[in-house]
Amino acid sequence: MIGLIVTGHGHFATGLTSAVTLVTGIQDGIIACDFDDASAFNSIRVKLENAVETLKDYDAIVIFCDLFSGTPFNQALDMKVSSGNEKINIVYGVNLPLLIEAALAASNEGTLEDILGKVDLAKQFSIGMVENKAADEDEDDF
Repeated sequence: MIGLIVTGHGHFATGLTSAVTLVTGIQDGIIACDFDDASAFNSIRVKLENAVETLKDYDAIVIFCDLFSGTPFNQALDMKVSSGNEKINIVYGVNLPLLIEAALAASNEGTLEDILGKVDLAKQFSIGMVENKAADEDEDDF
């Protein structure tokens, strides 16, 4: 089993986790850790440590962070390095499609490699842009 932890600034983690549950119905093995009090710098570290402890019996843990080099990411990375816990993997730049893919793979007893593969694939297709065309470009010339 692979456990998932979601972290980010404000209520990003609980919002994203709530959306995953709404779309997939998955609740087990996914924990949200919000960094909602910037003045309490170490609060996110304690939340992350508690989440890792909760998932200690899982084969691996993937921590999904909102931003590279933000406080939640930095605390997750420091925790991974200082603890030497090789079960911990970190993904940054998480969004809803990416987390849905990871949660579905984890709930289907996917391996760490399966989940990271789904994440890699989802990142390619989860962000796009609808381009506006000028009205005359769509009209046929007769």
